[in-house]
Amino acid sequence: MKRALLYPQFLLICNRSKNRFESLGIDRDGSESTPTKNVYKKGYHVTEACVLTSGSHPVSIFSKIHSSHEKDYKSANTITFQAMEQGSALFGKATFAMDRGYDANKMFLKLDELGQDYVIRLKSNRKLLCHKKWTMATEL
Repeated sequence: MKRALLYPQFLLICNRSKNRFESLGIDRDGSESTPTKNVYKKGYHVTEACVLTSGSHPVSIFSKIHSSHEKDYKSANTITFQAMEQGSALFGKATFAMDRGYDANKMFLKLDELGQDYVIRLKSNRKLLCHKKWTMATEL
């Protein structure tokens, strides 16, 4: 039986013009930041989740533009959880493939709660319990 493979992504759309838009937030621009310098810009967050077709073409199943300056905004994690719930509702059991930005216990707990499988690239400072001893992920 084939299972859906989902790829949630979190992006920042920067407002590079002088125009004023509603609810612009300020966030770290990963495309211009370096390990020694963080660059912050006005913009909106985009949370996107795609599934691969049998021909390996990505198809969007969830897309939301959001800002921390919106009324009733809770968090980026809340939006990510909505994307996970959408994938679970559409496909039942799926495998979520996610990057280091999703290496957080709350993500693991949510996917476990939904009964989903997942592959998440770990950050280098992640500690794992292995043989009753805490070990850095890079040492395993």
